[in-house]
Amino acid sequence: MLEENNKKINLTELKKVSIIIPVYNMKDYLEEAIESVISQTYKNIEIIIIDDGSNDGSEKICDDYSRLDSRIKVIHQENKGLSAARNKGLEIMTGDYVAYLDPDDVYHPKMIEMLHDKMINEDVDCVICNFISRRTTKKLEFKSIKKIDSLLKIKERNI
Repeated sequence: MLEENNKKINLTELKKVSIIIPVYNMKDYLEEAIESVISQTYKNIEIIIIDDGSNDGSEKICDDYSRLDSRIKVIHQENKGLSAARNKGLEIMTGDYVAYLDPDDVYHPKMIEMLHDKMINEDVDCVICNFISRRTTKKLEFKSIKKIDSLLKIKERNI
């Protein structure tokens, strides 16, 4: 048992989260994105970077980070597009949960921890959140979804 903020957390509930980062020619942003994942407060993660045929130096950045952190796996493939890169990550992930990060975005330092805690504490299948623009101070908001089909209904209403 781990105690955090007077709340006991069962360590067996700390499920592994696979974070998939599809990369294609994003060298100007990639390091900041990877750093935001490495520095997460939630540490039981695997970081899967799919280099989708980059030729701008992104591929070297991916390899350099994989040598620095054993949680990082890099797959190089010829350019097949964003969906194929994400799907490749899904094929090789070993985590209990999956999260995605575009290489020109960054995570809040506690993002994975907050999403994980929301899933465990509310016993839901899926948690989604909004984003914070660097130009605002808006707080992170969460929506919990009890069942996957509820997510589909929410999407249908928003179409």
